[in-house]
Amino acid sequence: MLRFLDCNAAIGRWKHPRPGGYENAIELEAILDYLQVEQAIVYHAQAQETHAPLGNSWLLDELAGHPRLLPSWLLMPHHTGEMPEPDILLEQMSRKGVRVARLLPGLKGHRFSMEEWCAGPLLQALESQRIPTLVDFMFFRRDDPDWKLLADISGRYPNLPIILTGWAGLASRSFYALCKVCPNLYLDTSRYALFRGMEAFCERVGARQLVYGSGLPFIAPGVAMTTITHAEISQEEKAMIAAGNLQRLLAEVTL
Repeated sequence: MLRFLDCNAAIGRWKHPRPGGYENAIELEAILDYLQVEQAIVYHAQAQETHAPLGNSWLLDELAGHPRLLPSWLLMPHHTGEMPEPDILLEQMSRKGVRVARLLPGLKGHRFSMEEWCAGPLLQALESQRIPTLVDFMFFRRDDPDWKLLADISGRYPNLPIILTGWAGLASRSFYALCKVCPNLYLDTSRYALFRGMEAFCERVGARQLVYGSGLPFIAPGVAMTTITHAEISQEEKAMIAAGNLQRLLAEVTL
């Protein structure tokens, strides 16, 4: 039986809650039990929609006593004073046991540049501790994503595991090539529902750069799971995508 580790789940109350959603750790764990998911990496709704430091603090309070729910903090560059400078920020993460970061630079997030002159110090600090960093793929929601910027970031910080969220199947036309030249780039599978897409990716790129994510509470989690369980790939490849790749990244954190 496959073990699943979810890289992409949220908790907390959203401004516009969806029917069938959840708010607290107990409710999320009930969903994970139903799906037979062992662990999940979680961020807080209010860290995205209201105030990142406050939401990050609430996240730790909510997850206390729930060891299968692993915290991820939403971060942003320090220039406006909303976040401390990167070295202080990493010290706080270490003290609180937070080993995963999440960046939302786009219009639905915190609206900051991922260019070196803005996000560079933060990315450099995260790389120094090999902290898995989830990044919203679409950045500023242009018609065409900034592929050059994405390639530049991956190449400039080769020891930073970057997990892209929010991408969809048709982006494979560029991602196949990009993943081959950027081995530190990983793709969250929560929206990868392309027909036979899992098989094609594993054949042409390899299973090493895919990590299972549910996208809870915004996506029906069964889609991402059955895309893996029913794919015509080897059991070893399924195990890597379901949990193995992410477990390896977490084990490599030096924080």
